[in-house]
Amino acid sequence: MEYRRESQFTNHASKREFEKVYIDEDMPNERANASNGSYMLRVPELFASDLSQEKAISPRRVMCEPKPHSFRVSVQYFDPDNDSVIGSTNLMTFNFTSANSLEDCLSYMRRQTAYNGENVACRIEFDFDKVNSILKIWAYKTGGDAVNFRFRCSNYSSYNSLWQLLNQTGNPFGSNQNDPSQYDVNTLDAVSEIQLSNVWSREPLYVHATFSSSKRHYLCRTGDFWFKPSKYYYDNITNNEFYVYFTTDGSHFVIPYDAIKVIELCFILRQFARL
Repeated sequence: MEYRRESQFTNHASKREFEKVYIDEDMPNERANASNGSYMLRVPELFASDLSQEKAISPRRVMCEPKPHSFRVSVQYFDPDNDSVIGSTNLMTFNFTSANSLEDCLSYMRRQTAYNGENVACRIEFDFDKVNSILKIWAYKTGGDAVNFRFRCSNYSSYNSLWQLLNQTGNPFGSNQNDPSQYDVNTLDAVSEIQLSNVWSREPLYVHATFSSSKRHYLCRTGDFWFKPSKYYYDNITNNEFYVYFTTDGSHFVIPYDAIKVIELCFILRQFARL
């Protein structure tokens, strides 16, 4: 489904009450404030220019849908003492949809990347703290001893898709997409553990907006929808801009980079009785 960038109006819209839809184009990843996980959005010009004291903002819908991913990857396991190769899995294709939680994805990858040799077995393990958005990845062999490992992606597109699934942006391991050796087999040197922050569980989040007068500026949960305006916020509308941010539990920030985001708000410029 496509969402237009311009303001969208209800059947009863007028110059005093109208809606605006903010989409990914309004919330690009490079504009996210990493320190507090917020996106800055601007109110419509008609709303900003009105000098009325009876302004209000009411949420209509907030969507934060995980993106689907497909990539091909194998895992190599190494002896931590001499870096010799213990074994390697076959190159496998992984396909995940927006319906898959990250825990579903990690559980499937854990099973599929296990190596079973004649004398030793190795597997990847994931430790995911979804409240604090921290993911630890390590590997061990038969007996429980830790081993080094590395992911090997079939191409740069798979490299990007793997780390985007983990809600990472940019090029976290400095892979050179123009280097044929890294294009064919990349991601990183053999390591004993990877720790990533800002890892999103791909589950519903708490949504906060600076115009909300609720505790911690709480607005709603992702996926909430109102057929007509029913929650009105009047008191924190002093600038032409506001900030929206997401949390896992109401207090721990996470920036959902790997999501299709849609925020639909109703802006009201008329006399009404406060609830």
